[in-house]
Amino acid sequence: MHTDTINTIEKLENLGFEGGDADLETSLFEYGLAWHVGEAETTFIHPVSHGLENHFERTALANDTNVRDEYDWADFESLFSYIGGDNSGHPLPQQISDLVNYYGVENVFGTDYWEGFEILPETD
Repeated sequence: MHTDTINTIEKLENLGFEGGDADLETSLFEYGLAWHVGEAETTFIHPVSHGLENHFERTALANDTNVRDEYDWADFESLFSYIGGDNSGHPLPQQISDLVNYYGVENVFGTDYWEGFEILPETD
């Protein structure tokens, strides 16, 4: 997805992006994660790792990603204790969201070496 097609909350909503909160803007700006599940891959939008306000990056993962294999460095027993149970059977977005909440964006998605693209919060 080109950044011009995902640079507003409205465009993201129209493309079917979701997040951990019912409100996509809250998901992105407060929880730092939104996603779109496509046929073969899930695209995640997350803040750039170096903290530029309202700047985001996108990362795509195959829908059949085995999270335990891909993130074999993670202490899943500690993660499961933190979230209150084993999330292995949950959809990929939930598993990645749990990892991000526990380990942080940079540890899960890596370091960004560009400023990302800007998405501004909607104004009332």
